[in-house]
Amino acid sequence: WLLACLEKSEPKERYALDYLTRDVTEFVDTADIELLPQLVAGLNRLLSLPPVIERRYCEISEKFQWLMAPACKAVERLIAARHPASLESDALAVLHKFPVARDYGSDSVDDVKTEFSKLVPTWKELNRALFWFGVQRSREVVDKKSGERLTNFWQGSIFGPFWRFEEGDFEYVTEEISHQTFLDDRLIALSLAWNLYVSAKRPRAWQAQMKKLVVGNDELSERLRTYLRPPSQSRDERSWKQQDAKWKKRNEANVKKKEKYHADWKEYFHDNLDEARSMFRDKPGTITNSLFYLLDQARDKGCNTGRWTEYNWKTLIPEYGEEVARFYRDGTVSFWRHHEPKLRSEGAPFNQTTNAVIVGLTGLEIESNETKDWPKTLSAEEVKLACKYASFELNGFPAWFPKLFETHPEIVSDFLMQEVRYELSIEDLETDTNYILSDVSWSGQWAWGQLAPRIYDLLKREPKNLSNLDNLLKIVQGSTLPDDLIESLAYRKCITLRKVDHVARWYAVWTGIAPDAAITSLKAKIEKIAASKVQSLFAMTFVTHLLGGRRGDGTTVRQAFKTPDYLKSLYLLMHEYIRHEEDIERAGKGAYSPGLRDDAQSARNNLFSLLNQLPGKESFLALLDIAKVHPEEASRPWMILHAKTKAEQDGDIELWSPSQVRDFHDKLERTPSNHRELAELAVLRLLDLKDDLEQGDSSIADILQSVTQETNMRKYIGHELREKAFGRYSIPQEEELADAKRPDLRFHGIGFDGPVPVELKLADNSWGGPKLFERLENQLCGDYLRDDRSNRGIFVLVYRGDKPRWELPGSGNRVDFSELIVALQDHWLQISPKFPNVEGIKVIGIDLTKRSS
Repeated sequence: WLLACLEKSEPKERYALDYLTRDVTEFVDTADIELLPQLVAGLNRLLSLPPVIERRYCEISEKFQWLMAPACKAVERLIAARHPASLESDALAVLHKFPVARDYGSDSVDDVKTEFSKLVPTWKELNRALFWFGVQRSREVVDKKSGERLTNFWQGSIFGPFWRFEEGDFEYVTEEISHQTFLDDRLIALSLAWNLYVSAKRPRAWQAQMKKLVVGNDELSERLRTYLRPPSQSRDERSWKQQDAKWKKRNEANVKKKEKYHADWKEYFHDNLDEARSMFRDKPGTITNSLFYLLDQARDKGCNTGRWTEYNWKTLIPEYGEEVARFYRDGTVSFWRHHEPKLRSEGAPFNQTTNAVIVGLTGLEIESNETKDWPKTLSAEEVKLACKYASFELNGFPAWFPKLFETHPEIVSDFLMQEVRYELSIEDLETDTNYILSDVSWSGQWAWGQLAPRIYDLLKREPKNLSNLDNLLKIVQGSTLPDDLIESLAYRKCITLRKVDHVARWYAVWTGIAPDAAITSLKAKIEKIAASKVQSLFAMTFVTHLLGGRRGDGTTVRQAFKTPDYLKSLYLLMHEYIRHEEDIERAGKGAYSPGLRDDAQSARNNLFSLLNQLPGKESFLALLDIAKVHPEEASRPWMILHAKTKAEQDGDIELWSPSQVRDFHDKLERTPSNHRELAELAVLRLLDLKDDLEQGDSSIADILQSVTQETNMRKYIGHELREKAFGRYSIPQEEELADAKRPDLRFHGIGFDGPVPVELKLADNSWGGPKLFERLENQLCGDYLRDDRSNRGIFVLVYRGDKPRWELPGSGNRVDFSELIVALQDHWLQISPKFPNVEGIKVIGIDLTKRSS
């Protein structure tokens, strides 16, 4: 699209050309590097289109020579990354054209600064490829002149190429004398080898090596003898040297011309500054040549922000003086109020910014930076005028626009919505408008909250253009608009729309808010599609809009689907329709432009990455489920390995904070900082109590044997645990849950919200074995641990000695108290998969009869 637009562009004025050059260069500077090979190929084609500057000598397109700057930037990025496309003909052609245009005095390359002279020689392969490419291009020039041959390396280097050969390259160059098949190329290699030989102060071994290589070829031998005993200059040598002098003279003249141009302006400002000021006072809404000259100079001294303007008027002071710099500052500031830009909605052409708008934007930038509380000083009409200017800024909105919105939200919102509605009214199915809507989506997050309700209403009528739809959805989903509103709209769209690319986007929206219903519907939707290619297209479009593409494409889809169960379902579903065996493998296969398939397979894999990054048991179980049913059997062992690794990682304790280390050093304990650490401390406290009652010299176990009410036992145990809290936790009395149920005990941490419930039972009190197993499963796991804040619990049984044995459910076996505790702990391991939200249950038995027995 960019290359097509450039080919159609017709910038007439110099300033428009300069700004367009900067704009394209800035795009190249930030584009994905894998797009650059295709871009370089297109730019090189445009640079070669006739008519050219001069046949034979400077065959660079007159119309598109201004594209040399972005072409050089693209090639420079490829070389810096050692990208294979650097060695292809299009990149080599740009490297060959640039010094020709520079030495010829082309205005398009005057300010182009590159690192080619450093980058090319340090990459040997590129250095050699560029040399032989230049030889071939130079030969094409001389071949047009009857009787000329190119047999000397300096004939292809009169324009100061970027390749460079040094003494260490002598072996390579001499090898080329033998390896090259074309005699003229062998002569070129010999001439270069001779040059290196002379530079190295004529080593005898090198001369012997060259003599050996030319044996058997009369012309090569004669050429070497000529080098050893040189005659007077040949006609060709004199001709080339004369041409070289001609280019140098032309380049010097061009430099002097530019120096005079700037000197004349400096003289003008010195002699006529008052006259220039009076012109502004008399006609404040017109642009003078002097003002625009200074604007051009200020932009040249800028820092390449990717916008039309920047706050840098003071950079003119060192060269032009403070008076001239202030003339520029005052002129631009006064200008913006006296000119009213014509909006696109009022008939102004797209992709064109007038000289006047750029000057006005400059004035706004300066005034907003230098006026305290600037937005508050503006009238309503001035705010509207500033909005018009803002709509023309490059790459988003001006830096001052969010502050203007903050002070005048209604006026700015009305303006933005006016232009958005206009943009949608003229939208085309294939062509993107790239106007206000894309700017609001890309850089207007500060306005999303205010605009979202009105954007939501616009979405009730489905946009034709997919880019517009993406931008509208991004704004709505990234705002604070309630989930239920977006969900109802997404649901209606999913069941009424027919176009795959539209419906798939809405399913991504729906999945982000209500994944349970959306994923179920999504499966049914894809299954109903008859053609497998359309099924794959639907899945690819959906997943890339759910997660974004591999190139960092942004997505504001809401995050309700990022739970283990939903990620598992999505991953398996996407694998069914975006099959691994059909993936495109790009690594090591040269340059390419990523497409939907690349983005889709990356997004599909990201679903697994997201699942694998989630800590906890639920993620572990999801990985095990994937390992069992993965559509590719070869991937199942790999999935099991991931599950095992996750279990190992989740089993590791978290890093201790410095305060916890100090706490442990002082008191051999640490204060819990999260739910897991609190559960571990609670278990330790209960085990301490168990040990004291069962083994302690001062045990009161015999007294507690007479306690027959669980409430009394709970009070005692709660009191003991509170006495040993030492500020590390708390245990409220008679705590009631939302459903009016009361857990026996709950540990609460300090500074975080993650309580640990404890279920206490007197094992003798008519609690048969099956009932205890049921209480563990339904009451502790299914009831007290429903809270998302809690995923670990403790089941405590106290034995007083009244009931010697318990029946195990399902087996009929009867066990004693110690065996009962083991059986209950084993039962938790068996039912654990039923409770993916519960990380762990610890069963603790306190035998009050143990000490006496």
